[in-house]
Amino acid sequence: MKNVTYTSHLELFSNVLNNRFGETKPQNIDVLWVNSLRFTVNKFIAATVENTLRYDDEVVVVKNRGKNEQYNGKGLQTKSFFGIGFTYKFL
Repeated sequence: MKNVTYTSHLELFSNVLNNRFGETKPQNIDVLWVNSLRFTVNKFIAATVENTLRYDDEVVVVKNRGKNEQYNGKGLQTKSFFGIGFTYKFL
């Protein structure tokens, strides 16, 4: 479609030189995946929907087990974004 654009960006990273286990071989892969959908409504208005997924083995995330019970562990982090903007081209 002419007025819809989808982009996806995936980054995979493994730190060989410095990991928390003191080893110099790649252990775990960090993931950053950004998906973006842009809609051009008309000549002046555009909308964007974006979703970001991030996994890093060394980042501790607070999780819930039930009522008033939390623990720290590894987990997937997500970020979602929705935006509407006004656009105008100058010559």
